[in-house]
Amino acid sequence: MPALMEGIVGWNTVVIIDGEFLPALPLEMLNKGDHKKGMNVMIGDPQDEGSWILWFSEDSVKYSPQNPAPITHMEAYNELSRISRKMWSKEPIDGEMVSKVYFTGLSDETPQDILRQTIGVAIGDYLLSCPGIQFAKTLYENDVNDSRVYQYYYNFKLGRPRLLCSEWSGSCHYDDVPSVFGVPFYQSDRFLDREREVSEQMIDIFATFAKTGQPPAQDGADWEAYYRLDNHTIRPYYEFTNEPKPVTNFGTGLKVVECEYLWKKYIDQQ
Repeated sequence: MPALMEGIVGWNTVVIIDGEFLPALPLEMLNKGDHKKGMNVMIGDPQDEGSWILWFSEDSVKYSPQNPAPITHMEAYNELSRISRKMWSKEPIDGEMVSKVYFTGLSDETPQDILRQTIGVAIGDYLLSCPGIQFAKTLYENDVNDSRVYQYYYNFKLGRPRLLCSEWSGSCHYDDVPSVFGVPFYQSDRFLDREREVSEQMIDIFATFAKTGQPPAQDGADWEAYYRLDNHTIRPYYEFTNEPKPVTNFGTGLKVVECEYLWKKYIDQQ
């Protein structure tokens, strides 16, 4: 499979426009508002959607799940720039700018696991997180009166690494799925008590959303849907964390810089 994908370069969805099920490209239809209206939608992403791609299709030694090769700040910076430039895009990706955005505030004093993880986060944002956020935002803006969009951010990782996770990565692609389906309860020996708490919370959220079209309040605060402020879409989200935050786990505008300022122009061309 890695040979067929040619590393990360080949990670591009092939869409067949058959004229019936798909009359046109999905992004084109979305931008034209050619889709169902009056929907309740929930989207969510783990914090680190891309680290598994590094060891799966880029370099299984350099990004080994258990014993990765040492890496410096400058090596990680240059590595992200290099990988970004070869990722699939009609317009060449500015790898230097990608590294500048994601490595702001990091240095040689930053733990190596965070340096590796940052590369994975950036790749995951381009391939998975930002397209999902853009889909939800555009869907809402096409139907602000009748469609409601809710968002969560799964920044939670405790216990042993899961299916697609490594020791050094963040909360990985698919990490939220076991919690939604209650796996920590029927495989109790593999999970911690806090993981069961979060699983119970997510089951309640998804069940309530399925029944009512909106998620329940969290810690006494209502879970707000996307809304408009002047000409801007405000995107509230709820963040799942290892421990509750001191004030609130709600926030707004997740990954605005990464998704809207950096990646959007490349995603729009796909």
